Parts: sequence; C-alpha cells; structure tokens
Amino acid sequence: MESCELLPQCTFHACLAKRRPYAVKHLEEDYCNAEYSICVRYMIYRVLGLSLIPSYLLPWDIREARRFLESVIDGG
Repeated sequence: MESCELLPQCTFHACLAKRRPYAVKHLEEDYCNAEYSICVRYMIYRVLGLSLIPSYLLPWDIREARRFLESVIDGG
C-alpha cells in the first residue's frame, strides 16, 4: 500500500504517535495510506511546501485549511 510522501516529516503524525499511539492506526488508515490525497495537510504541502503547514492543522479540518489559505493569499 502506498503511503503519503509527507509521512516521515509530518509533525501531526509524530505528535499523535507520541501522545496517543492508539489513534495512529486509524489516522494512517484514513489519511496517510491509500487515501492520503484527502488530507488537508498533504494538500497544503503540495501547494506551499512543508515549512508552511500550520502545526495546529488537523488532517480533516477543511474549514481551518481554507482560512489559512485565505490568509496566505491575502498576505496576512
């Protein structure tokens, strides 16, 4: 099964693995493996690069991703 190319550097995944290891399996099934293109962190990574992914952004939080992207586009 193909995994997300961001996975080795994903700060959200690393934090979750450290704080809630029991939840990592579900996260990987839903957002890191075959369907990783639905992860908003991955989407931002593909457009803006690794350094601009907000650390607080959850993989499923499309509303916050939209707010973040609008602030980047608006310059503020």
